[in-house]
Amino acid sequence: MMKISRISWVLLGALVLGLVSGCPLGGTYGCGTILNVALKVGLQGNVGSLSACEWRTLYADIPGLASALGVDLSGITLPELSAEQAQEIVDFLAAYDLRTIADIEAAFASGEITEADLPEALLEFYTEFVRLN
Repeated sequence: MMKISRISWVLLGALVLGLVSGCPLGGTYGCGTILNVALKVGLQGNVGSLSACEWRTLYADIPGLASALGVDLSGITLPELSAEQAQEIVDFLAAYDLRTIADIEAAFASGEITEADLPEALLEFYTEFVRLN
């Protein structure tokens, strides 16, 4: 049976809520909503397609959305992401042609990247959501 991570459940929940309610669940930064992020990331973990603004939306909206969906993310905190930090994530993923979480894990396994290579904000996201699932 396929294991689905907590972040995938939250993003899937965002997608379902958005479709059922007919509204986009509000965009914190005016450039995309958590629904947009859920559609892009989905169950495949396609984080490479997110814009800097969508990364900021993800960081800002995931904790509240998870709580509303009854997903326990206790102990997981993400700091507010600045526009510069979000752009660093986008640039890093593009520079290494990393599209999915699986790509990031493969790059770690092959030694192409190490934790020291990751922008601090991406390392926090990876540590909090990916490794714990």
